[in-house]
Amino acid sequence: MKISTVITLYNLEKYIDDAIQSVLTQTRQPDEIIVVDDCSTDGSADIVAKYRHRIIHIKHDKNIGPLRNSLSGLKAATGDIVAFLDGDDVWMPEKLEAIEKEFLQDEEVVLVSHDFREVDENLQYVHDLNISNETRLNTHRIAKSYAKKDWSDKMREAILFREGFWLGSAYAVRREAIPLARFETVIAEHPAACLSYLDMTLGPFIVASNPTFKVGFVNDVLFKHRAHGNNSWSSTNLEGELRNIERWQSVNATSYRSIAEFLTDKKIQEKYTNIHDELELVRLQYTGEKLKAIGKFISQSPALFKEKKIVHEFIRLLATTFMGAEFFIRWQVRRRSR
Repeated sequence: MKISTVITLYNLEKYIDDAIQSVLTQTRQPDEIIVVDDCSTDGSADIVAKYRHRIIHIKHDKNIGPLRNSLSGLKAATGDIVAFLDGDDVWMPEKLEAIEKEFLQDEEVVLVSHDFREVDENLQYVHDLNISNETRLNTHRIAKSYAKKDWSDKMREAILFREGFWLGSAYAVRREAIPLARFETVIAEHPAACLSYLDMTLGPFIVASNPTFKVGFVNDVLFKHRAHGNNSWSSTNLEGELRNIERWQSVNATSYRSIAEFLTDKKIQEKYTNIHDELELVRLQYTGEKLKAIGKFISQSPALFKEKKIVHEFIRLLATTFMGAEFFIRWQVRRRSR
């Protein structure tokens, strides 16, 4: 079995060396290492150049967005298995060895993920998991509540319903299981796809397009997710929050578009519609459209109650209506930093 590693990079000169080193020190060495650089303007390319004898470096001459950048690495890969790593994260030394076992044990496994920990920019563990908390709680719940033979069905469901399943620097895929031409067609038809990320769209697509195949999960911590101020999802102000809402809307729309032709489950359609409506509710609050926000909140109340989000969204609605969006965002930032 041949394993390709794809490291994604954009202006990460402070962190890319750690990422590359974590691949080079694997107990099971990759057969191929590809770094895809989305036209970085810092010193990232010089750092990657130090490893030119071990690495295929693909640097784009213009910015093409995170999804297409990652996709270029997938298309260049020649391995049976392709494992992805963000350029600011690091793998544990036994990562590739562990995921290879999952693929070798069962030829029907098309995607493998695993547990992780969130760290600060110095790779020190942090307690506040932010967006990662829901993911880890869900995968731990599945691993604890079900026999391992039942994990695949539950993990597939978590990916399709966006209910907490970490991909990012954790997931690896069986390359032959990806109808790549069909996936590229979906991406080409969606103009906002450039704002999406490959894992958030490719993961659901692989699961939906391979309905009889399995998802593997290693219940061990095999990578460190680095949280820092330059993370593309990090924001501490209104402009950044609005940018992230637009990005999440693109992720949601592209993900659903990629799986819709394979599925007829109305529950999945309802889930993605609810995600869209929740994002639109937040956008209305943050852009000061107060009456529309109140109306949207009322119409969304049943879904928010079902998802156990109604209290949080009611607090957000009150705060943004009477104190303003900037006030609420600053309060959230202070709360997360405690």
